[in-house]
Amino acid sequence: MDTQQKKPPLGRFVGRLFAGGAVLAAAAAALGGLDARLMEATVSAGLAGIVLGASGYLFGAERSGIAAVALSAAAMFFGLAASQGLVPGLYPADPLAR
Repeated sequence: MDTQQKKPPLGRFVGRLFAGGAVLAAAAAALGGLDARLMEATVSAGLAGIVLGASGYLFGAERSGIAAVALSAAAMFFGLAASQGLVPGLYPADPLAR
């Protein structure tokens, strides 16, 4: 007997929507470290992407949700590193890091 229950197609669709929103939030988090005006949004967008990706996973989009969480966490760390001047070729956007 199969002990796992199948998720309904609507739940998977909603999960994929959440995962897509998480990817958009990850893009905002990665871009946040490149521009001083968006620097404050880096951690917030990364956290929103992680929460949306986890929600997508819970709604049934397992692979998409896991990928969105990993992408959001990586984008958040990249945005933070870029804003502090730790990425070669990018000047620090944080005035205190200079």
